[in-house]
Amino acid sequence: SQTDFWVQTNGPYGGSVSAIAVDSAGYVFAGTYGQGMYLSWDNCRSWTMLDVPLAENEVVFDIATRLVGCLFVGTSQGLYRSTFYGSWEYSRLGSSYGVAYAVSSVVVSSNGDIFAGTYWDGVYRSTDNGNTWTQVSAGQTRSYIGCLAIDAHGYVFAGTGGGGIYRSTDNGNNWTQVNTGLTDLEISALAISPAGYILAGSEYS
Repeated sequence: SQTDFWVQTNGPYGGSVSAIAVDSAGYVFAGTYGQGMYLSWDNCRSWTMLDVPLAENEVVFDIATRLVGCLFVGTSQGLYRSTFYGSWEYSRLGSSYGVAYAVSSVVVSSNGDIFAGTYWDGVYRSTDNGNTWTQVSAGQTRSYIGCLAIDAHGYVFAGTGGGGIYRSTDNGNNWTQVNTGLTDLEISALAISPAGYILAGSEYS
């Protein structure tokens, strides 16, 4: 089958690839570790560097798409939004003391709300396509968010550094720890299968 082997694509050759996303039109986006972002519209046969106003050595941690042409990019220095893959806006989420916190994870719910996990300031939510953001971390005791995921019921899951996994059943307003069975509370990756199984990747186990 097609999943039994891997074929290297023709790039992008801009440094280590740290994030990948595909939108509903089939466009493929690749973020790199300090060398910008790339777009492929021909199934990875060719790549174009996007004109994202990233700082030197700024790392792309995550990419999320909302409808065709709307992109959210979490980086080591904040969050970027593009409405046409060419016009970019920057948000300094959690910018207390004048320092923008890194955005480690970005997910979009089925109703169009956007959630952004930061490294030191919890979770933020936008209900207006990224125009404004509100911190939604009630019940969380860890501000370091490593990853986010949303299941078919709209429940939001946040993997944290040292606090395990938190779940919100009310669109991010309140959070509860759900760690039964976890042997490592440093959660670095979350994924949800079509059958509803939640998979968690940890740092050490």
